[in-house]
Amino acid sequence: MKKFLLSAALVWAGLAAQAQDCPALTELNEDFTDFTAGRTATFPQFCWTAIANGPMVYPDTAAATGNNFAQFYTAMSPGVAGYLVSPIISNFDGNHTLTFDATSATGVTVQVGYLTNPTDGTTFVAVSEVLALTATTTPLTVDFPAVTGNANIAFKFIGATQHSTAQVDNVVWAETPAAPCVAVSALNEDFTDFTAGRTATFPQFCWSAIANGPMVYPDTNTTTGNNFAQFYSAMSPGVPAYLVSPEINNFDGNRTLTFDATSATGVTVQAGYFINPTDATTFVAVGQVLTLTATTTPVTVDFPTVNGNAYIAFKFIGAGQHNTAQVDNIVWDETPTCPAVSEFSEDFSAYTTGQAAVINQFCWTAIAAGIPTGVVVYPDVVEGNNVAQFYNFVNPTVYGYLVSPEVNSFDANHRLTFDAGSATASTGTIQVGYLTNPTDATTFVAVGDAITIPAASTSFTRAFPTLANNAYIAFKFLLPQGIHQTAYLDNIKWQATASVDTNNKSIFAVYPNPSSDKNITIANATQQDGAVAIYTLAGAKVFEAKVSGAAQQLNLSALSAGMYVVRFTSGNAAATQKLILQ
Repeated sequence: MKKFLLSAALVWAGLAAQAQDCPALTELNEDFTDFTAGRTATFPQFCWTAIANGPMVYPDTAAATGNNFAQFYTAMSPGVAGYLVSPIISNFDGNHTLTFDATSATGVTVQVGYLTNPTDGTTFVAVSEVLALTATTTPLTVDFPAVTGNANIAFKFIGATQHSTAQVDNVVWAETPAAPCVAVSALNEDFTDFTAGRTATFPQFCWSAIANGPMVYPDTNTTTGNNFAQFYSAMSPGVPAYLVSPEINNFDGNRTLTFDATSATGVTVQAGYFINPTDATTFVAVGQVLTLTATTTPVTVDFPTVNGNAYIAFKFIGAGQHNTAQVDNIVWDETPTCPAVSEFSEDFSAYTTGQAAVINQFCWTAIAAGIPTGVVVYPDVVEGNNVAQFYNFVNPTVYGYLVSPEVNSFDANHRLTFDAGSATASTGTIQVGYLTNPTDATTFVAVGDAITIPAASTSFTRAFPTLANNAYIAFKFLLPQGIHQTAYLDNIKWQATASVDTNNKSIFAVYPNPSSDKNITIANATQQDGAVAIYTLAGAKVFEAKVSGAAQQLNLSALSAGMYVVRFTSGNAAATQKLILQ
């Protein structure tokens, strides 16, 4: 008994000495070649240890090949676990993988996990399933979760019968290899699974970045916990940086890119594509340059056909130091189809507004050169009402077009009605017509004379010729008298003649006109309740009221003397008249 206790003491002393010489490791690549092999050799060796009470775990050699491995042997203890234990590992960070070869001619099982105490089997935490080994050597892979603190990888063996054996070899602990980046045909990326923070950077999940001075990296909103792709100009104002998608294999002209973008510091973004994802000189712009705002803006960009594979790219530029912008919810999918319609009624109330939104919503589109090089057509809010706005920026001689959905009912039984005005009292024209190609302004055919844009919203009607084929109704804007001028359209309807509104000035009358005491009467000929809105010649709404019955008296004493525009609406009818207050 004393001899046994002495031997045990020597063993534990050896283990203690072994532990002292075994620093925590960050990688393993063990084939047991240098181990002393044989049933009497046992562990520990080279900081590998074993836990076995009945079964045995030891380094052994294949007689035929001379190859070393770690051997498990049940001896006379079937059903009893034995453990092969690795050196201490310090980087259980969730980004590492264990690979090994395993075999058993007698059906031993193995389960991979870790030990928080390398001498106590009760601290074993399983990571893999229980694997039934076969006589064929099987390469196995186990992805490990994050573990707080250091631990030891462990292989838990159990043999169902006496004298069962199993072998483990070529044990490798290494960073989990990144999944290969293959070309994809769809994207739906919200960056949820990305490691976030300024030090995280790209590439991740086959997304990459080109940045030299500025930074592009995944980040997190600390309030909501939402991840996104972040641009940061750092100390490099005016220098572009790019967020680059995985490789795309279907630039077939039938795909659309949608994304959400925001910037509290006015960063610009432009969508396009790269042929070479590491070479910024290969960038080809597709979308307009969008000046982002603090309000998150949904953006849609239709992509052209591109020969071969390419990479979607977002080009950011910050005008100042420490500017930031965020992009999220990036989707690449088949362009939503817009079927031809026989009628429509569009008041733009459901549209996302703002210059960055552009007209590419609900099958309405635009042809415009875009800020800052040309003009822009976009949904906007005028006097609290959503409209389709044209803005000439600094280009008073450049045309812009608002384009309807495809129409299949160009006949004598349909009419176009719409409201037009200008919030800046612009002197310009709107020419109504149609396009046979909604993206090609050279296919525009005018219908009727050009309309001089009124200062206040005014209703108009147009009859179209009969067309054998489908086409797109188009509004051609020109504001030639100055820069930063605007004009807008609203309540655009293409309807059968029986339901068309007409700009019939006989539906109401204003008297006295001129008015010397600023008290007027609205005579309503429609037999329905209506509404009156009064505008300055600059288009500002300065008065509104309901009209009930055949006549309604209005006191306009709060208005200054001058000329105004009165707009009366009742049911489907609308009309305008000028009013002079003295």
